[in-house]
Amino acid sequence: MNSDNFYLKTPSDHWQMPIHTPLGRMTLLANEQGLSGAWFDQQKHVPDLQHLPWGPGQCWLLKAKQQLNDYFSGQRQQFELPLSPFGGSDFQHAVWHALAMIPFGRYATYADIARYLDKPQ
Repeated sequence: MNSDNFYLKTPSDHWQMPIHTPLGRMTLLANEQGLSGAWFDQQKHVPDLQHLPWGPGQCWLLKAKQQLNDYFSGQRQQFELPLSPFGGSDFQHAVWHALAMIPFGRYATYADIARYLDKPQ
């Protein structure tokens, strides 16, 4: 995993779980409020999660794994998980919220999201 100085504010409150998908291995991260992140092992920006405990029985990790399995098998088009992202600026949180609103089978360009956020620059 490539670490880019991502730090969790309260690492003892988060759990991780690796899963296998048709697109490769992913690591899911959750806290008691919801899913905090999901990363493919080979993507460029991945936080260092090695120090975090594994949570194979943590409810949001189990639900995320099941919903991803359903999605990849063609049985799900929308995810129903509370999100509790860690890190990120207010702008990044706004972008992540906008991305989560894009319906299945649709797309949005960077310019579309910028216009939606009223941030054309």
